[in-house]
Amino acid sequence: MRMALHYILALLLLLPLLNAYAGREEAAAAYRRGDYATAFKEFKPLAEKGDSDAATVLGVLYAEGRGVPRDYAQALQWYRKAADKGNARAQHNIGVMYENGIGVPQNFATAAGWYEKSAAKGDLSAISNLGLLYIAGQGVTKDPAKGVSLLRRAADRGDAKAQSNLGMALINGTGVSIDKLAGFAWLKKSTAQDDPVSQFNLGAAYEYGEGTPKDPAEAVRWYQKAAAQGYASAQYNLALMLAKGAGAAPDLPKAYMWLSLAADQGDAEAKAKREYLASKLSPAQLTEGQRLTAEWKRKAASK
Repeated sequence: MRMALHYILALLLLLPLLNAYAGREEAAAAYRRGDYATAFKEFKPLAEKGDSDAATVLGVLYAEGRGVPRDYAQALQWYRKAADKGNARAQHNIGVMYENGIGVPQNFATAAGWYEKSAAKGDLSAISNLGLLYIAGQGVTKDPAKGVSLLRRAADRGDAKAQSNLGMALINGTGVSIDKLAGFAWLKKSTAQDDPVSQFNLGAAYEYGEGTPKDPAEAVRWYQKAAAQGYASAQYNLALMLAKGAGAAPDLPKAYMWLSLAADQGDAEAKAKREYLASKLSPAQLTEGQRLTAEWKRKAASK
């Protein structure tokens, strides 16, 4: 069982503030309904005329391969056009690319520089990501207290990622005195925005009694929410709880399903546990587990 709460990694902001696009309703509507080819067609001329928000959208589309073939070089090019005009969202996304080595050599110092620019304009995700860099001492001089201060700044303004990470810092005493009760409160608050890693962290808190009494049923409930969104660590923990009947009735075929889904995302521990579980299942249970896995994948592909 994975006991450690996980820090949320910096992620590309996939949906810029489309409701701010006055006069661009058709392009924004196409993006929202998932018609990315049309969104690309509509946003490109705006970006070519110097609209930094439209350029940021093009960067997202290229980075995610939505409506166009995935092309990180093109994504970075459009982000740079927007960032050079002071677009905070584009600056954030460049930071993410450098922090995680997405289409560029990983460079924490460069990532921190871009986060600083974006954070100066109030971008909450940039503030949160910069806080994590200070806590880890990646690209900046290690300063956990400053990192926690940045997390609190973003958390107080409603950033779910910052709220979850602040909760973890308080539980673990990272850059701040341990306060498990306050940490749990922040973890719980962070789930309001349906973020799967926040849900996983809260499930782990309930499972191991971090700032709250142990509650296996609540742990299962929150793991299920995160697992349903495809978060592999939640799928893994949920599978183990279902296998041993902790917080829910034992369900070995469903445990097999969750391990399979996590394994398919490259989780080596889940793969090993699935192989072991398969060796203990009856032929009927194994067949049912395989059926559930196939059905889950089919439904997910149709969404």
